[in-house]
Amino acid sequence: MGSWIADAEKMAATSQEKQYYAQDAKRILTVWGEPGKHLTDYANRAWAGLMQTYYRERWKMFIDAVEKNMQDNTNFDQDKFNQALMEFESGWVENKLHFPDQPIGNTMQVSKRLYSKYASAIMAVK
Repeated sequence: MGSWIADAEKMAATSQEKQYYAQDAKRILTVWGEPGKHLTDYANRAWAGLMQTYYRERWKMFIDAVEKNMQDNTNFDQDKFNQALMEFESGWVENKLHFPDQPIGNTMQVSKRLYSKYASAIMAVK
């Protein structure tokens, strides 16, 4: 996510353009349009940063809403949820979160640790 935004910002000549390009780079991956008139998840990616700050939060909003409906014994209000989701998505595009543009940590070490932990379980599945 960080390198995607950094690459977009490199095209800017001014700080205002930099902000515009950063928001547009996020918009392309998420809402692809203006609030209420967009293609949700049109170009989604499973990128670090995007998964944690965008997709995870949207799922959390949905689960929290459904749990509240279950507790209150009420029906899920799709229109109300869509409005809350649209507000979240617009806010996410406009926020100024920083996403690192260089990898953090050692991918090979993490891969080896995950392999050691899960390889036998994966191999046991037939």
